Amino acid sequence: MILRILAEQLDLPSDEFAKRNKISSLSGDHIRMTKMPGCDSADGKRIGLASHTDFGSITVLFNWVGGLQIQSHDPERQGEWAFVKPLPGHAIINLGDAMVKFSNGRLKSGKHRVVPLPGPPGQLDRYSLVYFVRPADDVLLEPVEQYKDEPVVTVGGKVGEEGVYTAGEWLSRRLKQMSK
Repeated sequence: MILRILAEQLDLPSDEFAKRNKISSLSGDHIRMTKMPGCDSADGKRIGLASHTDFGSITVLFNWVGGLQIQSHDPERQGEWAFVKPLPGHAIINLGDAMVKFSNGRLKSGKHRVVPLPGPPGQLDRYSLVYFVRPADDVLLEPVEQYKDEPVVTVGGKVGEEGVYTAGEWLSRRLKQMSK
C-alpha cells in the first residue's frame, strides 16, 4: 500500500514500485527484533546504531520508547539530529536507497541513527520490531522508465554515473561496506 501511494504521488502507475518488491520473489526482505539496553547516563556520546541510510525500499519500524534520530536537511539546521517521536499505535516509515534509485532522486533515503533518550527514558531497554522491505534480488536499481532520459541522481544526491546493480548485488555491496 505504501509503495502504491508513493507511486501515485509521483504520477506514476500505482504498481510501479510494488512490482519491483513482490513478496513472492526472492529478496532481502526480513523482520528483525532488536534490543538496545538502557543506560544510566544518556550524555549523547553513546550511539546504539551508527548513522546510515537503509538499503531497501521501505523500512517499517515499531517502537514505543524512542531513540531514533534523523538528520535535518533544513538549511538552517543542516546536519543537526532530531528525535522522531513514536506515536502509540503507529509505525515509523523510512524510505531506503532503492526508492532514491527508482525515483531518480525525487524520493530521498533519510540518514538516521539510534541513540538513548536523555533522562529517565534513556534508562529503559529499547525494543523494536523492524520490517525491511527490499526489491526482488534480480531487480535492477535504476530509474523507472519515466525518468530514464534524465541525468542519474545517486543515493548521495549527486548527479553522475553510478553503476547499475541488481538489488541483490547492491545489498551485498552495502553489507561489505558496513563490515569494514
